[in-house]
Amino acid sequence: MKDILKRHSKIVLAVLGVILIGGSVYASAKMLSPKAGDFQVATAEEKNLTETISTEGKVTAAQNVSLSFERSGKVSYVGANVGATVKAGDVIASLDASDLNAELRQAQSALQTARLKLQSLQGAGSGAMGSDVGVSISNSLSNLKDKIVDSYVKADSAMGTYVDQLFSNPQSDTPDFGITISSGSTRYSIKGTASEELNINSEKRQIDAELAAWQSANASLADETAIMNADAKGKAALESYREFLADLAAVVNSYVPSDTSAATVYGTYQTGVAAARASVDTAISNLTSAEEQYNSSKAGASPYQISLQQAAVASAEAQVDGIQAEIAKTTLRSPLDGLITTQDAKVGEVVSPGTVVASVISNGNFQ
Repeated sequence: MKDILKRHSKIVLAVLGVILIGGSVYASAKMLSPKAGDFQVATAEEKNLTETISTEGKVTAAQNVSLSFERSGKVSYVGANVGATVKAGDVIASLDASDLNAELRQAQSALQTARLKLQSLQGAGSGAMGSDVGVSISNSLSNLKDKIVDSYVKADSAMGTYVDQLFSNPQSDTPDFGITISSGSTRYSIKGTASEELNINSEKRQIDAELAAWQSANASLADETAIMNADAKGKAALESYREFLADLAAVVNSYVPSDTSAATVYGTYQTGVAAARASVDTAISNLTSAEEQYNSSKAGASPYQISLQQAAVASAEAQVDGIQAEIAKTTLRSPLDGLITTQDAKVGEVVSPGTVVASVISNGNFQ
């Protein structure tokens, strides 16, 4: 009887265990089963995945350029300060190029003279004979006469218009270099050292005397002898004049404006002296060319002379190109579109070649 009860007890326990396990499985399944509205149906399709990553680091411009001049000189202009936006080719700063510009004018005048002489030699060597030669000589002598008179007018006009305004008593035997200019309530002065003023005053007296002698010679240009005499006096006066203006420019151009008003005042006189130098250079070139043409018309030219003059023209062209290249070095330009980050160039200061005066970074491109 006991064995039967034990057996029935085991059976009951087994049945209860099955019921418990089944109920647990059913409950779990019920909980995991999705309810209506708990899910969505969509059509599968191919798309690119975009992943955003946050990180820390240093951002730098793709281009950062340090700029320096290729030659030494005094800064005369600053075109862009720190923070300014610039385009490629914009002027960052420039050096005073007044002396180089004067050299360029002289070189260009020399080149013009060399070319005209070559042209004259080639014409003289072309085989003109008889009456044609006489006409050529007469015409070239007449042209020389005209150039002598025209050159004197240019030189004298430059003196009266641009130079005399820098002197007290300019037309007397005692010209005195140095002036004071009033602009509003501000007074500006243009003067030299004692030795500079003494030299300039002495040169002024000499030039005035030479111009007077030249004018006297021009009063009678009736024949070849008189014309050649006036030509010699004119060339001597113009060469002295050129040296005088170079000394005068050295003093006048030494003034560095501190503001816009000063730049206007000093710039007027500096421009005037530069114009006088250009007039004298033109007068010398015209007179020299006319004389060369006259001499060539009288002498004729050999192939060897023409060849030598062709070499002289090439040399003069190289001189002009060289000076223009040096003038280009006085201007500092931005090599790219960007932003000025440093600017150490200051008007009036002297900079050395290779010294960094400004920096520019590229616009937009960073890394």
